[in-house]
Order: sequence, then C-alpha cells, then structure tokens
Amino acid sequence: MVHLRQAMLPAISFNLTYNATKNFQLRYGISQTGNIGPLTWAAINASASGRINTIDARTIAFSKSEGKAIDISKVDRKVRLIENGVVTMTLDARFGVPSSPSHNGSFKIYLKGANYVSKEFNASMPYTMMYYDGEAIHYSDSFAKNDYNGGSNGCTNTRDYEATKLLFGKVSINTRIVGARLSIVTISRRRSPGQGAGAFYNTA
Repeated sequence: MVHLRQAMLPAISFNLTYNATKNFQLRYGISQTGNIGPLTWAAINASASGRINTIDARTIAFSKSEGKAIDISKVDRKVRLIENGVVTMTLDARFGVPSSPSHNGSFKIYLKGANYVSKEFNASMPYTMMYYDGEAIHYSDSFAKNDYNGGSNGCTNTRDYEATKLLFGKVSINTRIVGARLSIVTISRRRSPGQGAGAFYNTA
C-alpha cells in the first residue's frame, strides 16, 4: 500500500517548483506564470553562470555619447543615473504588477511634469519622467509606505522623494532610458514625443 505522504509527494513537489518559479520570475521582472519558458530559461542560465549584469551596456554607451542616460534594472530593482559612463545616482525601484508589467526596451523621455496626477488611476505621480506609452519613472507614496508589497500599473516607481526630485532636475526631454534586463525583443515606443499628456494633468 502506498503511504499517503508518498502519494502526495508529486503534488507537493509541483507546488514547490511552481511557487519557486513564480518567485524567480518576480525577482527578474518576468511575467509570473509559474511555467518555465524561453525567457525564464535564459534568466536561469544567466544567473547560474553569473552573466547577469545589473547595468545594461547600452546605457553606458549612451551616457558616454550623450552625456547621461538612465538605467532601469529589474535584476536588482534599481534606477541609476549614469553620467559619462559613471553611476552618479541609484534609487530603489518597483515595477508593474503581473497584469500590467513594465515594458523592457530602449526609450527616451518624451514628457516631464513635477506634479502630475493620473486621470485613469487618480494617483499622484510626483516628478514624472514619461518614457513609454504612459509609463514613467516617478515617486510613489505607496512604494515608500508599503515597500515591495504591491506594484504599479506599469510605471517604474521610486520611493525616495528628494532623490527622485534631484533625478528629475538632472534629466531632460530625450534623455535615454534603458529598461531592459533579459529581454528578448526591444520594444519601440508607440507614441511620439509630446503625446500622451491627455491621460494626466499637472496640479502646479
């Protein structure tokens, strides 16, 4: 007779693997399906071999050719300002929830606002730096209060108000942003610079 514990082992093993996979995907900014697809395999292999870099090489190159660039890393959950190849600022970052993930790719800031509020979500977005189809780097009071419990609707949240204000002052329209880690395809911006303002209003 098979012992109940033995009979349950496959189910227990599956649940442990499923949950561990989802946690791994969360850590590396991959959609949390619990299934191991090509992107998850790439992350596993890179992690095992130590080949995951926290800063994208493109960001370094852009900063050297254009003076400054922003790197968004889902590996260690950081936003970094890089000036002439040197990291000058590092901020904690939080990303989109699984149903509304933050996009990977190479972008440019196309809209800035110090006192923006999202009309869609009725949410304050201090020091907004818009870079992709309504997605932006901005300070989040929720992130500051709740840590990594929760997430955004696609934006890159920061939680240090003064540091975000300083970053906002250092960058300008067309500053490069690289928000990619283990991405297979670079996604082009769907909106041209200056578009997308209708979804937000400035309280200043």
